[in-house]
Amino acid sequence: MNQFPIITHLDAERFPLLTSISLPCDIPINQTDLTIIEAMYEMLKGSDDARGLAAVQIGYPKRIFIAEKKLFINPTIIAKTDEKSGKIEGCLSVPGFLFRIKRPKEVVLEYFDQYGGSHKDLFKWSMARIILHEIDHLNGILLTERAEKPR
Repeated sequence: MNQFPIITHLDAERFPLLTSISLPCDIPINQTDLTIIEAMYEMLKGSDDARGLAAVQIGYPKRIFIAEKKLFINPTIIAKTDEKSGKIEGCLSVPGFLFRIKRPKEVVLEYFDQYGGSHKDLFKWSMARIILHEIDHLNGILLTERAEKPR
């Protein structure tokens, strides 16, 4: 059994954690953060359709997420385009449901890597969408709040 199970809408005790704002990590990150990051990579490796995971989804409310195998620590949105695209999204914390969400097509993000290196990058299209979905998790926002209508 996974040591850090994903919080879902069926987990009444832990689910409220997903509606709270995650705390920043100290830089450099500590051993606990590294252990959580390793567990997150393992969970994503074992999933066929997950493209991202926020630490809060496994009960660790720190500002850490992985998107398409890339790690982001203490991310800050610097800019995003006004132009949006509506696409279907799912979420590991709300399994079995799909939602149409409009999100900016591009986002500029500042963040840290696991070594404490600072980065500022532009992300487009699907990567921007995944990043914005995961940042929503860090800010206590579920995709159900952004959904046009469930399918």
